[in-house]
Amino acid sequence: MRIAVSSLIALPAAISEWQPDAVVSLYSPRRPLALAWMGPLLSLPMVDVVTSPPVRPTSRPVAPHLARPVRGHVLTLAAFMKRHLPNPGGRRAKDGPEPKLLIHCTAGLGRFPAMAIVAAIIDGQEPAEACAMVAGAAPAASPNRLLLRHCKGVYGVSIVPHAERSFTYRRGTAGAQGKATGWAELGTCSPPFRGSSIGGPFLTMHGIFCVRSG
Repeated sequence: MRIAVSSLIALPAAISEWQPDAVVSLYSPRRPLALAWMGPLLSLPMVDVVTSPPVRPTSRPVAPHLARPVRGHVLTLAAFMKRHLPNPGGRRAKDGPEPKLLIHCTAGLGRFPAMAIVAAIIDGQEPAEACAMVAGAAPAASPNRLLLRHCKGVYGVSIVPHAERSFTYRRGTAGAQGKATGWAELGTCSPPFRGSSIGGPFLTMHGIFCVRSG
């Protein structure tokens, strides 16, 4: 399986250029999104904090089915991948292309890195390898430990130690800290992020613009 990751600002370019088969949207419960995407979509509300409930009290009503615990996100992702992406964790058909999964959050710093690690593990990668792949694509990220810990509860796989070795964590009380990223496919793009020309100048990581060949 091929996995790509994106921040919100780079999402239109990621969808247009990479043409995924399915999209996972990790959005703030206070800011529901309406994506211009007609394919399979998994929308999961999540606040990028690790010591508080995944959905904070808000003046805006949150439907009960949107206030699912983060542990449920891991199981929901696995079910979504099994339904919409052929044979996750196994070999692709010889005569067919690898399915493409795009995962995005708002800034691309805390939520999508964690979910991309989980998706790679569901697809058959070892935790250390999954963390290394995501770190190669998103070196400035600080993956959400809460989501990673719940993956251990579901699959019995310990991820946090590998993530802490692969990433330089920069987090505050409101979540991961840093500038919003662009988009990249895991394991294929170096330097890391491709920018987005949607709505303004190209968004780059550390001033680097990466053109993915092929």
